[in-house]
Amino acid sequence: MDARSNLAELNAEARFNEATLAQLRSLDAMRPGLLQNLVDIFERNTGKLIDDLEAKVAAGESTTVRASFHSLKGSAGSLGGLRLSKLAAYAETIAGAGDPEHLLSAVLLSVRAEFVGLRAALAQLLAAGK
Repeated sequence: MDARSNLAELNAEARFNEATLAQLRSLDAMRPGLLQNLVDIFERNTGKLIDDLEAKVAAGESTTVRASFHSLKGSAGSLGGLRLSKLAAYAETIAGAGDPEHLLSAVLLSVRAEFVGLRAALAQLLAAGK
């Protein structure tokens, strides 16, 4: 399977890991406001991380971004962001393999778009829980 097919499949993944969301909702029921705090931290840190990744990829520093994609994979996964976590894992693999920057740039566009979509979905989730 080629890289474009892989990316298309990843973009079609479910946005959320429902089991993780259920755990977070359960914790939030015991400590009201916890989920909102986690989402706030995630949005702030992830936005900065993606900005940094975009600058590094644009500068051709694809081999130095692997650890950042690894971080993104973990933080997205911990909030139930399944699709973003999988996109970050794919980008981590590409960066580690030294694949062409144009491919890494394409994946990064999907990462940014999914982050925007995930933020909106998390906002809806939080609003529904109030």
